[in-house]
Formats: sequence, C-alpha cells, structure tokens
Amino acid sequence: MSKAVATLSWSVVHQAYEWSLEPHGETLFPAPDSPAWFAWLAELPSFAFRGRTGSFTARQERRERGEHYWYAYLRAGQQLHKKYLGKTEHLTVVRLEQIASLLQAERTTGTPHETSRPAPVVPDPKASLPTDPFTSLLSTKLHVPRPPARLVPRSRLIEHLWAGLSLPLILLSAPPGFGKTTLLAEWLAACQLPVAWLSLDAEDNDTPRFLCAVLAALQSIDPTLGSSLRPLLSSPLGLQGLSLPSCFGLLINEIASRDCDLLLVLDDYHQILNPMIQQALGYLVEHCPPHLHLVIATRADPILPLTRLRARGQICELRAADLQFSDSEARHFLHTALSHELSASMEATILTRTEGWIAGLQLTALSLQAQRSEAEVQQFLTEALDTQRHLVDYLTEEVLSQQPEAVQAFLLYTSLLEPFSASLCAAVTEAASSEESADMLASLERANLFLFPLDAKGEWYRYHPLWASMLRVRLERRLGTSGVATLYGRASRWYEQHGLPAQAIDAAIQANEYERAAQLLEDLSPVLMVRGYYSAVRRWIEQLPTEQWRTRAILCVRYAWALFLTGQRSASQNPLEQAERLFVHDGQAVGMGLTATLRAVAAAWRGEGEVALAVAQEALALLPADELIQRSSCMSALGAGWWLQGDVVQAAQTFGEALFLHEQAGNVIGLMGDRLALGQVYMLQGKLTKAAATYQQVVQEAAPWRGYAIEAAIHLAGILYEWNDLEEAEDQLTRALEEANETADQAVLARGVLTLASLTQARLREAHGEYEAARMLLGQAMTLAEQGHHPRALARAQAWQVRWWLVQGEVERARGWYEAHMTTQEPMPTYQGERDALTEARVLAASGEAAEALRLLDGYLTLARRQGRLSSELRIRLLSALTEARRGRTEPAVYHLGQALALGEPAGYVRLFLDEGAELLPLLRLVLSRSRGKPRARYAQQLVTLLEAEHPEPADSALAQPPAGTRSPEAHRISTRELTVLRLLSEGLSTPQMAARLVVSPNTIKTQLASLYRKLEAHTREEALAQAIRLHLL
Repeated sequence: MSKAVATLSWSVVHQAYEWSLEPHGETLFPAPDSPAWFAWLAELPSFAFRGRTGSFTARQERRERGEHYWYAYLRAGQQLHKKYLGKTEHLTVVRLEQIASLLQAERTTGTPHETSRPAPVVPDPKASLPTDPFTSLLSTKLHVPRPPARLVPRSRLIEHLWAGLSLPLILLSAPPGFGKTTLLAEWLAACQLPVAWLSLDAEDNDTPRFLCAVLAALQSIDPTLGSSLRPLLSSPLGLQGLSLPSCFGLLINEIASRDCDLLLVLDDYHQILNPMIQQALGYLVEHCPPHLHLVIATRADPILPLTRLRARGQICELRAADLQFSDSEARHFLHTALSHELSASMEATILTRTEGWIAGLQLTALSLQAQRSEAEVQQFLTEALDTQRHLVDYLTEEVLSQQPEAVQAFLLYTSLLEPFSASLCAAVTEAASSEESADMLASLERANLFLFPLDAKGEWYRYHPLWASMLRVRLERRLGTSGVATLYGRASRWYEQHGLPAQAIDAAIQANEYERAAQLLEDLSPVLMVRGYYSAVRRWIEQLPTEQWRTRAILCVRYAWALFLTGQRSASQNPLEQAERLFVHDGQAVGMGLTATLRAVAAAWRGEGEVALAVAQEALALLPADELIQRSSCMSALGAGWWLQGDVVQAAQTFGEALFLHEQAGNVIGLMGDRLALGQVYMLQGKLTKAAATYQQVVQEAAPWRGYAIEAAIHLAGILYEWNDLEEAEDQLTRALEEANETADQAVLARGVLTLASLTQARLREAHGEYEAARMLLGQAMTLAEQGHHPRALARAQAWQVRWWLVQGEVERARGWYEAHMTTQEPMPTYQGERDALTEARVLAASGEAAEALRLLDGYLTLARRQGRLSSELRIRLLSALTEARRGRTEPAVYHLGQALALGEPAGYVRLFLDEGAELLPLLRLVLSRSRGKPRARYAQQLVTLLEAEHPEPADSALAQPPAGTRSPEAHRISTRELTVLRLLSEGLSTPQMAARLVVSPNTIKTQLASLYRKLEAHTREEALAQAIRLHLL
C-alpha cells in the first residue's frame, strides 16, 4: 500500500479549508488555527497545500539547533523555489496563503524573490514631505490677542510684568475668568519686544505636534529660529523618537546667540497633561538663556520646580488674588460697560458677590445692559445673587435670554467649534451665506459677547472658554445628543471640503459618522505615519467602533504599526493578523508586503534572527521599488537578522544597503538606528576605530533624538575603555548618563543601553581597584536589565556577574549559574549562544574541568572564524590560552595568546587583556620573551607594563622590576592614543607634524602631550622619552 499523503485544500463548495488523506480519501475538518489544527500539523512530516492564491508542498525539517521548522517548496520546470514558513505554531491559514502567493509570483516571473531587490527609486530632490495635517489652522493659535475696546487699565499689574522680564519665568495662574489673556494682551500691546504667542489646546499633548507649534510660534517672529531642527521636520519619520529636552537645548543655543530679547507666551497651558512635555518645559525653564523670557498662563499650576524657582528668585507670579479687580477697578468697569448709573448699594452688592471676578462682573454687566427700573434691577440682583444655582450659570442664562432668537441659535450652534470662521459658521448653522455669518460675528464682537479674533484679518475667531462651555451645556439641552451630532457632521464635511482632514476626522467621530471617519483616516494615514503621528493614529482608531477598523486592512496595518512604535508590541499582533487575513482574502500583494515588513521588524526586535531574515526577504519581494520607507525598514530587519545570526560580513553589507535606502527616503531615524547597529557590527569585526567614528557621527548628528545620541555615547565610552583611555571613557559615560537622567528616555532603557552603561561603570571602578563600588554597579546593571525586559542586556549582565563571582573566588555561585544555563548539549554552536558558552567555559575551567571548557571553546572558535567575528575569536583565543595554561599545556597556551595578540594589536585592544588580571602575566611574559624583535613584541611589552602596574608583585619576586621610585603611579593609565603620540614623539616629530599624521588639530596634540607629561612626571620631551624607556613603554 502506498503511503498516505495529507493535503490541505480550500473548498469552494464548503467555503472552508479541508484536510484529506490519500489514497483513503477521508476528509477531516479541524477548525483553522485551533489547537486541533496545530496538533494535526505537528504530527505530519509534510503535506500539500492547495489554497486560494496558489499551491506548494510543506515539509518539516530539523535545523542546526535541533528545532523543527516548516519550509514550502514549489517546482517550476527545472527550478525549485523554497520559502520559510516557520514553526508549527506559526502555520495559520493566513501564513500559508501568504507563502502560496509569493511562490506563485516567483513561478510566474521565474525569479527567486529572496534575492530580488529592485533598485531604489531616487526621489525628486524638489519633492517635499506631504503637508502636515495638524498645521493647517496653526496660524490661528499664534495670534497675539487684541486688548478689548473697553479696557480697565491695570497699571500695577503691568508694572509687575515689566519687572518680571528680568527673570526666567512669568507665571499667571488663576481659574477661568480672571483676565489672564486680557492682561497679557494689554501688556504686549505696549511691549516693544518680539512676541511668540501660542494658544494651546488638548491636541497639543501629542509631543511632535507640541514641538511643531512652539517652532511655528518662534518662527513667526524670526523664520531662522529652529534651523538646527530642520532635519527633524523635513525628513520622513523625523518626529519619531524625538527628545523634547534635546530639541529645546538646540533652540536655547540658537536663542542665546541672538542679540535681542524675545518673549515666548504659552496661553492655556493647563491643557498640557503629557509628562514628557511637562518635563521638557522644566528643562527649558532651568536652562533659559538671558534673551528668552517665558510667560505661562494657566488655570492650574504647571508641573515645574516652582519651589526651587521661588527660592532662587527666578519667577514672577500673578495669581487670582493679584488678578481680581480691586473695588475701584470693578466700579470703573461697571461705569464703562453700563449706559445707566447704579446706586451705591447695588454696586456694593455686585462687588461683594463677584469678589473681583472679572468674568462674573462682565456677565452681570451684560445682564444689566437693558434699561430697567431700579426696582427691576434690585429684583434681578436678588434673584441672581441669592439663587442656589451657580452665579455664572444664572448669568449666562440671563445674557442669552436678552438676545434675539437668531443670535441665541448662532451662539449655541457655533459653541462646539474652535476656532471658527464665517464660512464654517454658515455651514453649521445653515445660514444663507458666509456674509450673513460674518455680519453676525461682527455684531457679537461689538456687543462684547466673549468673542476674540485669532488673526489680523478677522477671519478666524474663538469664544472665551468659560462662555463656550456654558453655551455647549445649553446646546445639549436644546438639541439633544442627536442634534449636536448633526452639527458636528456639517462641520466635518466643511473641514473635508476645505482641506482640513484632521479636523474633519475629529468632527466625524463626534458626529458618530464612523464609516466616514474611518475612510478619512484611511486616506490620511500614510501622511500621519510618515510624519510620525503614531499617537494620533492610535487615538482616532481607538475612538472608532471595532468593526469599523477591523474591516479595513489598511487601518489594521496602520494601527498595528502605531501600537508597535508606541511600545505596545504585544497588542500590535491582533490588528496585524487581521490585516493579513484581509490582504490574503483580497489577494493584495503589496498589503501582504506591509504586514510582512512589520513582522520582520518585530522578529528582529525579539532577537529571532532566522525569522527576521526569512520574513524580510518575503516583504522585499512583495513591496514595489518606490516604497522606500517600507523597503528600508525591511533592509534594516534583514541586517539585524544577519547580525543576530552572527554573520557580520553579510550584516555590514546589508546595513550599508539599508543606509543607502534611508538616505534616498530622507529617513533620518532609520539612518541613526542603523548607524548604531553598524557600529556594533564593526565592534564584532574588531574594527574599533571604525566603530568609534560611526558612534561619533551619531553623537554629532542625533541631537534632536537624544536617545540615539546617548546610546552612541555609551558605546563610544566602551571603546575608550577598551583602549584604556579611562579618563575619557568616564567623562563620556558621565555626560551620557546625565543626559539620560534629564530625558528619562524609556526607549534607552528598553534597548538595554543603561545596562551596558552600568556595566562599563562597574568595569571602570574595578580597573581603579574600587571593588565595592564595582559590585554595587554590577547589581544595578542586573536590576536595569530585568526592568527593561531586554534578554540580550540581561545575558550580558549575567555574564559579568558570573565573571565577578569567579574573580572573588565564589566558584560555587558561578557553578550554580552554570547548572541552570548549560548549553553544552546544543548540537551546533550559534552566535546567540556564544556569550553563555564563553561564561560556561570560564566556570568549567575554574571548576577543574579545563578539557570540557576547551572542547566547548573550540566549537565556538570555528564558528567565529567562519563568520568573520574577530572580536569573538580574540576573546575565545585569550580564554583558551588561560585554560590551556591551567592544564599546564604551555605550547597551546602560547599559541592561542600569540594569535590573540596578533588579532588585538591592529585595533588597539588593551582592557580585554588587562581585565584577565595577574593570571595572564606569566603567560604574557613568556610570549614576550619569544617575540623579541618581532612586530608584536612592542604590543606585548606595553600590556606587560600595564598589567605589572595594576598588579604589582611582592618585593621578593624573582622577576625583575623597575627600581622603586621610577614608576609613576599614573603611568598605567596611559591610553592607546597617548601611546601613539609617545611613539611619534620618539620619532622626533613636531606638534604640527604629529597633528597632520593623526588628522587632528595641533591643540589636541598639545592636550595629549600635557596629559603624557603629567602621567610620566616629566616636564620636557627628553624627560618624557627617558621615563617611557625606563617603563618599557618604548
């Protein structure tokens, strides 16, 4: 009997996927993606798939690490096409259909898509980013309000404001209706300083939007301000991951270089609840340059270090008690606002009840404008001031009731708009024409009905927030929820017709027109994503009913990306899977490329290199050549895949291609991220100088995205440490951590960078002999790694923890770790298992199992050499030399150490050897004795000298030591660069010649010479050279 073959087919009749076994022909129906489905698959060695989009044969294969993976095969003529499917739990019907579609496309074109990389399309240099949808009405928020026509002079407060110009911050903090904005308008009308005004609203809690608004305000007075942030604003995804404190730091530098003062006014700051923005404003206040005067008007105290500012005398404050009208100011207001006199008793009653509250006085005056007898006025005051209802509620009702019905309707209908124009009002109120609405707005302004113009042309207006809120309450009472929704619907259509899509979406959601809102959002989402407004995409989609976005593949994939990029990576899986189902059902190859891109990026983030490689290749095959940002993201994931597999040659080449694509797309964020990755690849290749230059470039160019700059600086500190430039490494690390503390950038923590920083700090303390401080910092690194949920950072921290135990003689603790983490049973060594394997080898060697340690090291040495990871080979060689020495096998130990020296010298490795401690000295001296006259002898001598300085031997040591008093206590801290300068000095080169040789400035050489002289306790070149010879440095 022939062997049964399993086939999974799509049944058109049953509209379902069906299993069948041939030749028996029995048909099974396990539910797709159910436990029974995956259980069935796990038992199969292979099966045939006949889906909607294509066919293939799937085979389960065992890979190097002993795990089983599925692959899809399709033969077309003489060519066999192969695709990675994943583990059994990944074989959903969506995944099967995706691969079938890919293989069908290859069969048609005859080209394997794994290697198909269409040349990138170079964009038109004149082309620019699509218009930012949030800046269309931004100009209405930048208009400095005009003082009202009937103004009560506030000379004592104006003088207070003038005095406040000598301080970093002027704060006006009081409940609504105390005249904060009016006072500022009066002051600024007489102020000769340039004024950048920004009225804030709730939408400004989006960090990119807040930054753009502040920049727009500043550029309204000087278009050149913010030029240092131009790359951030002019590149796709430039607003992703921005650091507001860093951006403000750049702005501070620009403002500090100006010759004239300027005012930055943030009105309605109480709208800002985003902690990152609040923290950034605190940074701005603390570092405010003398030319910048910050003014904040708010209903509640901002989250700023107010106590510290008061103690330093750096804040000017005006509060409700200061802003309220005095009795004389209140009487002046009433006499100006009313056409008839009030009796003294009436005035006293009003003043007592309103307590100087300006909005209450204005509402009272509006209520009393109608000519009334004294008895009527007295009755009104009794009802208004003795009613149990809130005063403002009563007065609002009274003011409205005095208006004609048409005016009342206009006020109520337009109260839900902010800002509004005559044309928009006409659309919402269904007026006959815009002119009719314009006339109504003009009459409201003349009547002082809390209407404020927002631009010089008088096109856009807003109501006083308190007045608008009271009107909206009455609108809801009059029209009900459905009636209000109708008005929002009219507004939404007007916004859409006038090119204001963001406002159209907001209004459509308020109108419960979810289908329309979803379509608008789908149309706008490419612009929102490319500009980095992920929070806005999330907010809008989450306001829609679930069925609205789950039936739209594009919204599903945008939502998945938005969740992933805002840190909700697990939550992104649900909309991503839904997008895949919809794209597969509709046969949209490009859509499947979009979902595959995110899957590849997510796999790289999780450290799943093999999955990232396979899925990124699939995505590249599906995406068109002009999808530059998506393709560059795929290429980044592909580079990460090679890196995670340890293939640094392929990784370096792929990251280079990714950088090219990022440049073509203008994607600065991609450039920064992949330069960081490329720096780490260079470090694995042993190209420390190249890695340092790459990190330095990121530090210099990534200022607005401080997280990237901090990460690069921490890696750079690690290289400086390796070069034994301990002072510079510590300085670099200290500056980076100070910036990290200022920004509290959670992305830095999530990437495990602070773990690396703490480990480098621990190594620095250990190098200085401060072992207790080193132990505490090592514990801090472990805590950070666990908090950040970053497995690679945790593995690095654990490796150093075990090494520390061994140094301290706590072999049993190290052995306990080994028992829990041993990987010696792996069929084949892998790069991702290397760190643990090397740590295990240390434990085995310390436990007397040197032969087992060497067996483990040998397999990883072969892999490292094959993959071109010089850094790994160097570490393995060094550890092998020490392990062989412990066994008493001198010749293999000398061989491995000699190879390590040959690998380490070109890149300037120092601490890798020194950190092995005194145990390495005898072996290193032996190698040195055999290397006299050979190129690496000088390098070996330098290491011996430095090790002897760090680990002085007892006085009765048989080994020769330089005479007492000839060794400078700081000589062992001479860095690799300083040794290079010392060698050039011995060649007789002048300072300019040395600068030219090393491609640095003469001042840099002078600084390094001064440091050398100090460490060698020398005053002249001759003394320095003589001392260097005595110390065997030359």
